[in-house]
Amino acid sequence: MTKGLTTWKIDQLIKENEVLSSGLNFDRNNFNDPYEREIERLSVMRVFVEAGVPFELDASGGTILIEGKYVYALRSRKWRVKGSAVWYRTRSPADFVKRFIKKATEDKRLREIEHSASMF
Repeated sequence: MTKGLTTWKIDQLIKENEVLSSGLNFDRNNFNDPYEREIERLSVMRVFVEAGVPFELDASGGTILIEGKYVYALRSRKWRVKGSAVWYRTRSPADFVKRFIKKATEDKRLREIEHSASMF
């Protein structure tokens, strides 16, 4: 869960990984940089935290589960519905939040309003 995860904490983790990454890249032929990959994952998670979207980290660390429904791959920026095998591309994490998360909550709120209005 993202209870204790804030943008400040993510920024601190990014800074730590930047320091570790700078010490690792001593050779131009060194292409394997796990710290750079972690920085990329943290940057994407920061977008979801800023948007106020609740999510859970997967055990592998490469994907997150958003609202118990969507699985989002942090580095490839692909997503799928939990239980489905089909992956979809998205332009950016902010676009995903705007098109699927925020729209779904607005649609749900409108349905609740319509349902309560029809009861009278």
